[in-house]
Amino acid sequence: MFKLLMALILILSTAQAVIWNEGMTAELHWGEAMVLGNYTLDLIDFSNENSNPSLVLVELLEDNLTLTSRALSAGESFSWNDSVRVTARKIVDDDKVDEPYAVIAVQLKASPEIALLLSAEKDVYRGGDMIRLELGIENTGIVDAESMKIALDSKPPLVYGSYSKSILVAGRVWDENERTSEIEPVKASFTAPYLPEPAEFEVRVQAEYEDPDGNIHEAFGGTTFRVEGCLQAHKQVEDSQDFGKSYYVIDSLRNCGNRTLELELSDSTGEDFQTDSYLHWQVNLSPGEAKTVSYKIAGKRPVQGRSLPPAEASFVFEGKTFRVSSESPVVDVLGPFIEGRRSISPRKVAPGKDVVVSLNLSNTGNRRGRVSFLEKIPRGAKLVDGLISGEFMLSPQESRVAEYTLRCLDPGDVVLPPDNVSYHDIHGSSYSADNPPLVIEVVAEKKVNITSLNISRTEAIERETKLPEENSFAFISLVFIIGFWAAFSRYL
Repeated sequence: MFKLLMALILILSTAQAVIWNEGMTAELHWGEAMVLGNYTLDLIDFSNENSNPSLVLVELLEDNLTLTSRALSAGESFSWNDSVRVTARKIVDDDKVDEPYAVIAVQLKASPEIALLLSAEKDVYRGGDMIRLELGIENTGIVDAESMKIALDSKPPLVYGSYSKSILVAGRVWDENERTSEIEPVKASFTAPYLPEPAEFEVRVQAEYEDPDGNIHEAFGGTTFRVEGCLQAHKQVEDSQDFGKSYYVIDSLRNCGNRTLELELSDSTGEDFQTDSYLHWQVNLSPGEAKTVSYKIAGKRPVQGRSLPPAEASFVFEGKTFRVSSESPVVDVLGPFIEGRRSISPRKVAPGKDVVVSLNLSNTGNRRGRVSFLEKIPRGAKLVDGLISGEFMLSPQESRVAEYTLRCLDPGDVVLPPDNVSYHDIHGSSYSADNPPLVIEVVAEKKVNITSLNISRTEAIERETKLPEENSFAFISLVFIIGFWAAFSRYL
């Protein structure tokens, strides 16, 4: 009888014992604090040096409101309303340290901890595919979870489900078939819808459960997957191209839906490429059918890392127009690209004078090129210095200037005809660049006619002779007037 009574007391005491979680431990000095959940523990003070055992004074707060203050020795603890426990693990206040400190542990009442692991079989589905989901549920806590309810849904709406379990023991995993040795997770299956355009689905799972005291807890999880639209569009082209050559672009369309699609397909080459084709098509696709269209493009000049614009297909689905775009392929166009600029100085000369012709050749491409040029001597001029032909290698971004001197012979315009600079790459592919014509004005010097400006010697002499006579007559007249005035002024 006594043994039975002791066993009953032991069972009751065990049932009433509080289980604490791991909590947190920290080393605190004067005025420092630690926070766990809604609780804050402040270290207020230490006992004096003569105190034995050493004590530490702490203050416990919840939501910044003081609950209690306690003095603890090393190894001593206290709890508050079976919700939080404080333990002084160690107190150091001897002469070996500059400042006393205490190692304090704060623990909360343990609760069930539910982990939800939701996964999809694939990341991407097409319309009509079977979407299979698996949900793993585990109680990673140290107390049981009771009255569990699991809810499954998605955004946009597609996936749904609800499950329940009366108890999930601490440390155990939800098993849909406990009669087998293997753990069977919760499974759900749904059919992927036929969509006019791709859509991302966010699947959410929520668990609601109680701890042994009846307190309600929640846990959340989720996953995502993608359902493709009913039309797939792709654009393919050679990603490394030689300048001067043409390459096929292939646009492919596939109807992955469950209805016929009437499509308008359009494409473009972008600024760096050119084509002779009309890039608009009308295409009808039955369910499951695929078609391709193709055309040729050529790079306008060497470039690297240039993206072609995507092809775009439009169609009407349940009264609304949808547009589906392909990828944007990235292309490198490789080769030399020689640009020539011809200039003359001066542009206007007299017959017999010289003019310097400069030919500036630059490789603005991305590969080496061997350049050759041949200038023509125009009518009315002759070569007096320099070379009118040459051949040399130009690396990418390299330039070279060739000069020669012409002597203009006769008045009139001397026209340098358009020339052609040819070059080829290391593979032997040939290219050419044109220079426009230039005009030199050859103008004879004008003779100045000075006949009308000369005064005859005789006329000059006569003018010089008459000038003194006229001046003498004026002087004599002036003297006579002055004398007459002096003689007769007293009678006036």
